[in-house]
Amino acid sequence: MTKVNTINARERLALNSPDKRYDTLNHLQKSGNTNATWEIQVPNGTYDVHVVCGDPNVFNSIYRLNVEGVLGVSGTPTSANRWIESDSSLRIVINDGRLTVSNGTGASNNKICFIDIILVPASGG
Repeated sequence: MTKVNTINARERLALNSPDKRYDTLNHLQKSGNTNATWEIQVPNGTYDVHVVCGDPNVFNSIYRLNVEGVLGVSGTPTSANRWIESDSSLRIVINDGRLTVSNGTGASNNKICFIDIILVPASGG
């Protein structure tokens, strides 16, 4: 059963956020839900996925985020770089109708800001 994690969502209203996507986040490792996942229903297929982790107010995390079991984000924020994002070549195949994002090994105070999901068109033959 999926546990709703809206209680751990935040909007920081920080002046240093590039835009609203970077100003909002969801904690994936908070008391009461220390190993939260993030999921969205999508049609089966191949997707290019871009994920951003971070927090405009603090940089006390180690971001490790798996996308469909593949390490997509890995890094530690600093005062100069508060956001860590996935490589632009993160290509994921969905076979169960859900794109799942979860905590990777070594994550600490993991937070997801936003995710872009782009369907890769099937090549015709």
